[in-house]
Amino acid sequence: GTAAALLGAVQFGGGAAIAPVVGVLGNDELAMAVVMAAGVMIALIALLVTGVHRNTAPARVPGEALAEPA
Repeated sequence: GTAAALLGAVQFGGGAAIAPVVGVLGNDELAMAVVMAAGVMIALIALLVTGVHRNTAPARVPGEALAEPA
């Protein structure tokens, strides 16, 4: 509940902060495309900085036997 509310508030606040930027840039398709491209770049940088790795092995549970190869 709380996490969902926080995510919603962040999205709402982000939209409120970015809308005037589009207006200042000219309020046309190019301004919207520039703002969208900037958002994609910020998201990509955040992904790279946080160091999310998908190729890590799952953690072993203590006392659990290792699987025998077939």
